Amino acid sequence: MIVDQKTKIFFPNLDGLRFIAFFFVFSEHILWAAVKTLNVQSPFWEHVLYTLFANGGLGVSVFFVLSGFLITFLILKEIEVRGKLDIKAFYIRRFLRIWPLYYLVLIFAFYLYPFLISFIHPNPDVFGDRQIYYFTFLSNFDLIHITTEGLKGSFLTGVTWSVAVEEQFYLIWPLLFYFVPKKYFISIFISVILISLSFRCLHLNEPFVLYFHSLGVSSDLAIGGLAAYLSLNSSVFINYFKNTSVRKRIVIYISGILYVLLSGYFFNVIVSTLIDRLVTSIFVAWIIMDQNFCNSERLKLSQFKWISKWGIYTYGMYLLHQIALLLVLNTYQYLDIEAVSFWQKLLKAAIVLFLTFLMSYISYNWFEKYFLNLKKHFAYFTKN
Repeated sequence: MIVDQKTKIFFPNLDGLRFIAFFFVFSEHILWAAVKTLNVQSPFWEHVLYTLFANGGLGVSVFFVLSGFLITFLILKEIEVRGKLDIKAFYIRRFLRIWPLYYLVLIFAFYLYPFLISFIHPNPDVFGDRQIYYFTFLSNFDLIHITTEGLKGSFLTGVTWSVAVEEQFYLIWPLLFYFVPKKYFISIFISVILISLSFRCLHLNEPFVLYFHSLGVSSDLAIGGLAAYLSLNSSVFINYFKNTSVRKRIVIYISGILYVLLSGYFFNVIVSTLIDRLVTSIFVAWIIMDQNFCNSERLKLSQFKWISKWGIYTYGMYLLHQIALLLVLNTYQYLDIEAVSFWQKLLKAAIVLFLTFLMSYISYNWFEKYFLNLKKHFAYFTKN
């Protein structure tokens, strides 16, 4: 963690983790189509490839734990220094970061794109999306409706469900720390984790509810928040991460990665549904703590300059990569180009990734930055 003279809190190793999280999502939506053409016959290796390249949910879970950690750390640090949290300023900062690009994507998806595509396809696809859910940050509930009813949803807006969950979290989370006395802060995290686990038990046979419902995934955010709380309030906890040997860190990294890769193969659905998300979230929280607070610079993601650089743009990359895919698909269709083989699909994925990079770079520097600069007027602690 870096705190400069202007009270700017910055965790330099987390941008790389953001990029890795995005790439899991991108891989499921785009790269997996190429990997599937390999037709691997071994059930074991088929599972490993599926976990590596079709596991966007893991990327979303990483984003959730990251959000829980960062937001909670800033909330608790402000309370520690100022004695209280400025709720109004908190909400304004969140609005300025999330809303501009989010609503721009919705306007394009619901109004501009259908208008443009009508000139090419007189009878465009009809989707089951209920627009009001998206404009009010409730799209995760609409996706539950779409998936359970077997309707067709627009893939341009499908990715907004996780943003909706985080906005619901941002709405409630600071209020808990505003009204609950400090001595009971630990109970906030424990209560949310237990409520989330109980919800998952009650909806064990409803996979779409477990995946999209706010209560089903809130344990990710709370575990990230708990890591932030302990990092600020437990010297034993923080010293463990500061002093962990490189050998022990390597063992934990390898063990966690192997668990993520293989748990779904060896454990039954019930165990995977109830335990996997909890264990994975704890592992991600451990990574966050290790990256932020370990005294050794070995294994730190900030050493990988390229992914750390692009980690700054991951919000735009996440929201815009489906639009990039749509542009490439329409171009292929217009030019009558087919992508059938592994290498053809891999090339298409590379083009989409490049276009995603370009769009997110332009979005960040020419659009989002204007609103990010406004955040400074409402910031006590800020972060990149």
